[in-house]
Amino acid sequence: MKIVIVDDEKNIRNGLTDMLNLYCHDVEIMGTCGSVREAVDTITTTKPDLVLLDIRIEGGSGFDVITALGNNMPMVIFITAYEDYAIKAFKYNAIDYLVKPIDPDELEVAIEKASGRLSKEDHSLLLNSLQQALCSQNLPEKLVLKTQESIHVVKIEDIIYCMSDGSYTHIITGDQKIVVSRLIKEYAELLKEHHFIRIHQSYLINMNKIVRYNKEGYVHLENSTSLPVAARRKEQFLNELERYFK
Repeated sequence: MKIVIVDDEKNIRNGLTDMLNLYCHDVEIMGTCGSVREAVDTITTTKPDLVLLDIRIEGGSGFDVITALGNNMPMVIFITAYEDYAIKAFKYNAIDYLVKPIDPDELEVAIEKASGRLSKEDHSLLLNSLQQALCSQNLPEKLVLKTQESIHVVKIEDIIYCMSDGSYTHIITGDQKIVVSRLIKEYAELLKEHHFIRIHQSYLINMNKIVRYNKEGYVHLENSTSLPVAARRKEQFLNELERYFK
């Protein structure tokens, strides 16, 4: 795999170069860059398979590089300092990213995941969704879900519940079930501001979709699904229910 590294910090570029050479097999570093102009020129000339791209670089941002290259932009893994709003945007939009300081194991996993993955059209969709999310100051209204077969863009308000299945999560809407390779606890954290609540180790529900809760400990949802509320979560669930609907 041919790789270009784009970061305006020389020590980061050197560190990534060393880690890629030490921990990642079958990679060839085509160049390292510190600015938008240099990145566009290097990517155009070397035609890499993957770019490790910092969001904030000299002369603009990583998105300026993406815009300049258009359809010629290769696969991207973003590099970022820890900024809560940016990390959330990555998660909502299913984009791969590495947080500084970069962990060699996480780098290795990200490179392996990037091998032979998305089509150009799907990757372009992810990048466009991410850019819109980063520009918006509002709570995201949509969630991008990557499966092995395709990419789904789902309105969060349409999600009825999520079900855990080991290292996978089933996302259930009114008309489809989407299976993604992410833990349910990630969605519990991501969707809590949208009034989703964990009622069971296996279930995360949209409180807007609740029809009723019965004394037997089951919550009934809009799609006629009944799900159990775990005993240890019952008090929290009832408190949230009262607070939300009063």
